[in-house]
Amino acid sequence: AAGYILFVLFLCSCPFHQLWAQSEYGISDTSAQKPLARAMELYKNTIGRSSSLYNGSKYYQERYRTVKEHPNFKSEYTEQGELICNGHYYWDVEMLYNIHRDIVVIAHYNEDGYYTEIELKPEEVPWFQLMGHYFKRITPDDAVENTLREGYYEIVYESKSAALVRHRKTIEIKESNTRRREFFKEKTLLYIRVDGIYSQIRKKRSLIKALEEKEKEIKNFVRRENITLQENAIEETIMTLQYFDRLYSN
Repeated sequence: AAGYILFVLFLCSCPFHQLWAQSEYGISDTSAQKPLARAMELYKNTIGRSSSLYNGSKYYQERYRTVKEHPNFKSEYTEQGELICNGHYYWDVEMLYNIHRDIVVIAHYNEDGYYTEIELKPEEVPWFQLMGHYFKRITPDDAVENTLREGYYEIVYESKSAALVRHRKTIEIKESNTRRREFFKEKTLLYIRVDGIYSQIRKKRSLIKALEEKEKEIKNFVRRENITLQENAIEETIMTLQYFDRLYSN
């Protein structure tokens, strides 16, 4: 028990960008579903039927039966991940992240090999990691001046400053004389945190303004590196924040 407590304390004290940020941002989609036997083995070895993960409610996918494609982050099917739920750390969890409803869903297998998908209560899951991407739940207490809406954000960089991405899918409707079509539209919102203040980054100008403590140096860096925040906005923002943080460490 003492070893488990120390392990959890170690996880809580480590900067998560050092634990997972080594993975290249934007890992390719591996949507092939895991074999049932492998999923069952992992489930029995790491979670078990007495887990507090079962406190959630049954997840119903039927609401999406008329919508083209899927509502999840990256993969249509469950993938291996890890999370904290009710203060307990779980790994090798078969899970998915529904970015239409901003919820984490896990697979609960019974002894016959059948499983039920359970949606976890967001307030009980402060962070999770899925397919090399680390997500943290931001609450109103965390977001100064209500810049951020409550919910999960992917932490793509974290040091003195931080970069966060909000992934979302909305249901769009197209109608014609002969048919009605529903489909998911995906959107990502980019934010940075400097000195506890969150700012949304839409254009190059908003990035420079958010880093105004070193405005002259940042302007020169952005010009020198030809940063445009168009096709590679997340990667270029991370690169700029790394430079900004080095200015304070020198």
